[in-house]
Amino acid sequence: MSTQIALDVIAAMAAGSAVFAGGGGGDPALGELMAAHAVSEYGSVDLLDLDDLDDDSLIVPIAFIGAPTVIQEKIPNGTEGKLILETMEELLDRPVGAFMSAELGGLNGVYPVVWCARQGIPLADADLMGRAFPELQMVTPTLFDRKISPVVLVDERDNVAVLWTTTNEWAEKLARAATVAMGGVA
Repeated sequence: MSTQIALDVIAAMAAGSAVFAGGGGGDPALGELMAAHAVSEYGSVDLLDLDDLDDDSLIVPIAFIGAPTVIQEKIPNGTEGKLILETMEELLDRPVGAFMSAELGGLNGVYPVVWCARQGIPLADADLMGRAFPELQMVTPTLFDRKISPVVLVDERDNVAVLWTTTNEWAEKLARAATVAMGGVA
């Protein structure tokens, strides 16, 4: 059953994201402001239980990577979600059924609402770890030998990098290098 992420719950989401961050994941305050603006402009976001999605739905985990303090100076432009959606659909030749937060904590726990609102797609009520995490391979799929690639990196200038990696550890190494080239956050 879906729930609506409306303007009145975004502050609570941000507070919960701060708790689950455990000191990581960046400050959710910017995400809270941008999510409130996006929901005001584009409307509420459907929050779906995984059981509400078709078994073959493409669910794309999304998050910022890089130095959390950099995002305070290099504010996202909001088009990142559109580029991620379009790139994933082109790469995998199928529609994205939902985004989900890659990590529940900090900025990444609330900012996906921005991308979902702007794209008009639902947010799956799930993440890859249940808290903030410092490296890409530190996610549940790694425990089951599942690759997280392709990894799509987007910066605020609308540059897009796609990584197809042999392991999740290589996804981390290459994504970090690309993130540094993109100015410290992607």
